[in-house]
Amino acid sequence: ERGRAAASSWHQICEHLTVALRGWPIREIERGVRLSESQRVSFYELVTASLKAAATLASACPAATALTPAGRMDIMRKRLAAVRDATDAIRPALMRFYGALYQGQKVRFAEMS
Repeated sequence: ERGRAAASSWHQICEHLTVALRGWPIREIERGVRLSESQRVSFYELVTASLKAAATLASACPAATALTPAGRMDIMRKRLAAVRDATDAIRPALMRFYGALYQGQKVRFAEMS
């Protein structure tokens, strides 16, 4: 029973991460952080990378449960790999965007994201 509860919580993590990746408050960040044109380009690259990662995560993170411990471990391995891949896909765009911000913008962005 504990194995199924853990599997369910891992699926929920995948779902929550997918929702978060798709739910950037784009207009609020643009206005609140006051992005320049070049920063806006980097931001939209980040948003695009996030949406692609969310789509990949949604399709790669299995919702199935397994009856055996070995099956549950395999599903958990697949979910962990999907989360890792999503993180790896977003990281370069996030680093470029964040690196383009001035200190005050970084503070405002951190408050909004």
